[in-house]
Amino acid sequence: MPEQSAAHPHETADQIVSRLTEGNLRFAQGLPLVADSSPGRRADLVCGQSPVAAVLACSDSRVGPELVFDQGLGELFVVRVAGNIVDDTVLGSLEYAVEHLDVGVILIMGHSSCGAVTTACACDFSSLEGATGAVLRALEPSVNAARSTCAVPEEIIDLSAKLNMKAQAQTLLDSRMIAGAVAAGGLAILQAWYDLTTGVVSWL
Repeated sequence: MPEQSAAHPHETADQIVSRLTEGNLRFAQGLPLVADSSPGRRADLVCGQSPVAAVLACSDSRVGPELVFDQGLGELFVVRVAGNIVDDTVLGSLEYAVEHLDVGVILIMGHSSCGAVTTACACDFSSLEGATGAVLRALEPSVNAARSTCAVPEEIIDLSAKLNMKAQAQTLLDSRMIAGAVAAGGLAILQAWYDLTTGVVSWL
């Protein structure tokens, strides 16, 4: 039987953005709150969860969403994969968060100096093999688009990552269930950019 979300007042997309922005400001300033991971909080979550947002983030060890947004147990439903690629498994996980956990936002969070995108920008796509090659090939359209519009080599990696975020957001809308939730006004798909140097998230 699908997991049921715990009862909670449904926050609007603007309220969720405000919550995450405030949390990120605390994180960037080095003043995060102590996330509640107490036995009491864990007990509260045993019978259900009620995250306010689903986050699709890169697997990069430097960009953990719960830390970046200063959120505790049960607050974010996080899916992490190299390059923020939406495949069937990722899509199914995010559909679950929308259908069964009633999240109000799916946030795609990219970041500066992404290792997967850096590798994609330097590789020969015609010679790629295996599972790693599949990840890099998924990034190829965004890399090629960045190369065609940007003449500054140092900027191509981050531009490729941002174009990839936009492409993955569009892929999410290929899901009839997610597109329907967006059309009904109960779901927003947002994009945010995390700067490794400053620790600050900007909303795109």
